[in-house]
Amino acid sequence: MILALVAIVAVVAIGLFFYFDMDEGQVAVKQTYSGNGEITKIVYEISEQSTISACARDCSKRGGTFEECGNPCAPGAQACETVCAVTCTFD
Repeated sequence: MILALVAIVAVVAIGLFFYFDMDEGQVAVKQTYSGNGEITKIVYEISEQSTISACARDCSKRGGTFEECGNPCAPGAQACETVCAVTCTFD
C-alpha cells in the first residue's frame, strides 16, 4: 500500500514538473532595436514554443515594459504598419 502511494506521488510530481517546465517556454525574438549601445525595444515572435506568458516573463527579467499589443516598428519610425505585436520596451 505504501509503495503504491509513493508511486502515485512520484507520477504526480513528474507530471507537474513537465507541466510547469513546458509552461516556461522559450522566447523567439523577431527584432531588436538599439540606441546608444543599449536595447530599446524587443519584438517577440509568438509560436507554440514561444508563448505570450514566456515573453512577458522574459521582458520582466530584462527590466522592460511588456505590451501584448504594441507596435512592431522602430522607435521614431516615419511610417509604421498598424498591427499588434508582442513587445518589450525600455526607457
